[in-house]
Amino acid sequence: MAIFRNVYFWQGLIGLLFVAVLFMRVPMVSGLVPVLAAAAWVYLAWRFVAHHRARVRAPAAPAPIDRTLAKVPKISGTVAASAGTDSIDPAEMQAFMSSQIIGQDLVCEQIARGVYRRMAPLLPAQAAVVVTTKGIEEVSLDLPLDVAGQELGGAERLAVLSGPSFAREVALGRPTALVVAAKEPALAARLQRSVSSRELRVYTNQDPLGVQVAGALKNVMAIAVGIADSLGLGANARAALITRGLAEMSRLVLALGGAPNTTAGLAGLGDLVLTCTGELSRNRRVGQRLGLGERLQDILDSSRSVAEGVRTTVAVRALARQSGVEMPIVHEVHRILHEDGRPQEGLERLLSRPLRSEEGPPRTGRE
Repeated sequence: MAIFRNVYFWQGLIGLLFVAVLFMRVPMVSGLVPVLAAAAWVYLAWRFVAHHRARVRAPAAPAPIDRTLAKVPKISGTVAASAGTDSIDPAEMQAFMSSQIIGQDLVCEQIARGVYRRMAPLLPAQAAVVVTTKGIEEVSLDLPLDVAGQELGGAERLAVLSGPSFAREVALGRPTALVVAAKEPALAARLQRSVSSRELRVYTNQDPLGVQVAGALKNVMAIAVGIADSLGLGANARAALITRGLAEMSRLVLALGGAPNTTAGLAGLGDLVLTCTGELSRNRRVGQRLGLGERLQDILDSSRSVAEGVRTTVAVRALARQSGVEMPIVHEVHRILHEDGRPQEGLERLLSRPLRSEEGPPRTGRE
């Protein structure tokens, strides 16, 4: 379908899944549940809805996802959406906002602000907003919850859902563990009860900042691992990249005010390992193709899925420089993606860095 084909050409931008749950109606849900979607992660909303035996209204899935999810119970109804833009019919938006749960999945964190702006006047005051975007707004360097809070207000009702989860496996009911993070512990606990099911185990966390930064960075590291795999560097190099990537992630989280334990949890180490090693990882696949010598633009043009780390690398690098945090892997991935750098030269730069203590405080700097 043309609308989904257009979505896939949004180069490397992450999908936005937005679920609004009325506090007084959780956990039991009845009636129509609309899902406005253009990417795979919306199926998590489907699983949640099915768990509570509610009816669903959602668009038809793109063909590859339809084939993958042949075992998932079909849903009825379609809705019109302008893929890759923030243009949504006001009448349809009003209908969505009058429902009990709203699932919205757009394939661009960079347009989330415009979508939120249109939703703000219609969003019920008592609704909780759960964001699953894994990225950083490129111009402002704002995290997803910052963007949502600026446009929707009510930071106390915002939460982020993250963790190691391929959409295909979640939709098929494979066991998955996620984390929901919010500044308000009561909100996180309430959402935990609402989203959890037999196959989906949700933990709570009080560090939404760290969860968001970790979710953005793991995609960048997966590109690096994919490159190393295609260069034939072996399992030792893969383990080293994942471990040192985790160190870079931890430094940035701490510099921005996040909690030190967050990166050791599901949103950090868990999602990092999955994205760097899983065969379903889109970002790792981009890295693999780069390592084989393909041009980035050719990879993106031929891909039917979105690799979020491509654009996230730009924002993370800028955030690292702004915060004075040393992130050599991020800088090398940026060179390869956006400065026509050669993977082999990036490897040489990483290997020739000065020796240091693993336990000592990291040096700061731009490179």
